[in-house]
Amino acid sequence: MVIFRSTFNKIFNLDAALKLVKHNGKCAYLHGHTYNLTSVIKDKDTFRTKILLSHLKLEDVVKIEIVDKIDYSFLAQGNEPVISQLERKTGSKWFLLGFRTSCEKLVVYICFKCK
Repeated sequence: MVIFRSTFNKIFNLDAALKLVKHNGKCAYLHGHTYNLTSVIKDKDTFRTKILLSHLKLEDVVKIEIVDKIDYSFLAQGNEPVISQLERKTGSKWFLLGFRTSCEKLVVYICFKCK
């Protein structure tokens, strides 16, 4: 029997700003990052299962749950003094995560939202 294997990859580029309150170092200041998010779906046997998830479905899930909320946003834990200024004075986009906005925790959040 022939087994067909498929891998679907979609790369998303995100830009966001953050500030780590009470951090000892440069990340204590308002700064930004560019994130490259690669979403991968692997299917062991495409012949039997047809398609695990279409490219469009994958793109929709990541776009709605992650990209639309995070891209060009200020990522907030909730204790940053700058949040009130962003709302009142600039009308800037910000997204409340409710946890320290380190890269490591952001990865966990993204995996949870896309599961």
